Amino acid sequence: MLGVDQKEGKMRITLKTIFGLEEVLAAELKELGFDHVELLNRAVRIEGTWKDVYYLNLHVRCAISVLVEIKKFRIKSEEDLYQRCMKINWTDYFALDKTFAVKGAVFSEIFSHSQYPFLVVKDAIADTFRKKYDERPNVNIKSPQVMFDVYIRNQDVTISLNTSGLPLFQRGYRESVGIAPLNEVVAAGLIRMSGWDKKSTFVDPFCGSGTLLIEAALMAAGLPPQIERTHFAFKNFANFQPEIWEEILSEVPKRITELPCKIIGSDISAEMVTKTRRNLRALPIGRFIETSVNAFQELSQVEGPGVMISNPPYGERMGEEIEEMYQELGDWMKGSMKGFECWVLSSNKEAFKSVGLRPERKIKVFNGDLECSFRKYSIYEGSKKAKYQNQDENDEPKEEFQGKAHEKEEWVKTVINKKREEKQSFENKRSFDRKNEEARQGSSKPRGGKKYGDRRDRGSDSEYAPKKEYSPRKDKRDFSDKKEFSPEKKSFDRKPDDAYKPKRSSSKYEKRDRVEEGSKETTERPKTTPDVEKKSSEKSSKPISSYKNRSAKDKYGRKD
Repeated sequence: MLGVDQKEGKMRITLKTIFGLEEVLAAELKELGFDHVELLNRAVRIEGTWKDVYYLNLHVRCAISVLVEIKKFRIKSEEDLYQRCMKINWTDYFALDKTFAVKGAVFSEIFSHSQYPFLVVKDAIADTFRKKYDERPNVNIKSPQVMFDVYIRNQDVTISLNTSGLPLFQRGYRESVGIAPLNEVVAAGLIRMSGWDKKSTFVDPFCGSGTLLIEAALMAAGLPPQIERTHFAFKNFANFQPEIWEEILSEVPKRITELPCKIIGSDISAEMVTKTRRNLRALPIGRFIETSVNAFQELSQVEGPGVMISNPPYGERMGEEIEEMYQELGDWMKGSMKGFECWVLSSNKEAFKSVGLRPERKIKVFNGDLECSFRKYSIYEGSKKAKYQNQDENDEPKEEFQGKAHEKEEWVKTVINKKREEKQSFENKRSFDRKNEEARQGSSKPRGGKKYGDRRDRGSDSEYAPKKEYSPRKDKRDFSDKKEFSPEKKSFDRKPDDAYKPKRSSSKYEKRDRVEEGSKETTERPKTTPDVEKKSSEKSSKPISSYKNRSAKDKYGRKD
């Protein structure tokens, strides 16, 4: 077995997820038989064996990746990180012919750049291989065969093996996608949060490329989400046990004859419905899902009870029409979805006000970088309708959060600090390149090291800079012969144009004048036609491309 840190024969396994789905993932793991679950920031930690690692990569729905902890230690400097990494026998984890990469997250003041620790670990891996084999493996950032995850918070360092490779939301079944497809992990999380029992009717009136429909069908059929995925990173490890992997695959149902529920999807776009059907063809449950090209208003009197989950447009491209659409959605739910629990996901909180229904629950969810609200509207009949739907709209429930609430502010600060750090790195790099460029060109700087023309360094632009007294410019040039001002006429008396002609040096033009005087033949400039003059004027009026004036560095761009 690999040299990983173990406790009573079990390894520490960390499952990374999307911010806000920590509790959803923890509940899923308990259903899969893992009792001791520890909630982390955007992750969940359990203990298990390598068989559990294989099983989780195939069956878990709400995780992005499965990590196995290799080593955990503390450091005080950059040099400490390299020395501790050199004590790890990296050759036990993968062979020389495999490519690798190092990624992760860094939240520590020890390092001035968040990407630098990954280079340190990469160097330690390469030096370890070179020391043993006199050769090192290649690095592949885009698609490595083996990936190491480095997590640094303050002085604590955790190095793990990424056993998934590509993120687990890349299921392998989606051939076609729309403009803004819903992440598969988010879709699975939404279905679990809705409390759908996998037996009642499931409806999605804005199905898009069919992500919600497919995830719901896989759950109802009891099929693992990665049933169509063929590659996992653990297959490239030195300790991969194919017989255990085949045993896990043999437990997956081979044939699905029917679904225990009805799953219905529609979309107003025929192109999107075609993409949904194309994605369904690759799955054994595709033929059991009903799809149609219809607006949501055309789905009338769907048989209940059931659950409706929809991800309608948020309004970035629709403008004012979005509020009208949300109003029609609310009217349709009241009239056609009786007996259903209707869930709507959107980042447009103003449009939610047009639905005209009081939400029973509100859950904060992150769809990519967008902060969204996942709201539940229960459509009752009879006495329940009067009891619940006629309440004061202002008396709405508080918004829930399924992640670690105390980590939310820290996560937001982390994102802001990371962007600020990357911007500062870019500014430092640009300043360094500018100094090098000036040194090559031999440009001089004023005393004090500040550059001419830099508005930030000019005293007149500073609010607190002392004001300088105005003094007329001392110029040795004499313009007295150019203009004469008459106070009585209040105008300038200009001298003849001949007075402005420059005096040519005889030494400069002496040779040319002698040749012109001795020559009897005169040459005249050929007359140009109006068309030629027009073209030449247009050509001369075009500005010179700034691309020609750039340096070689700026022509081809710079990646910071």
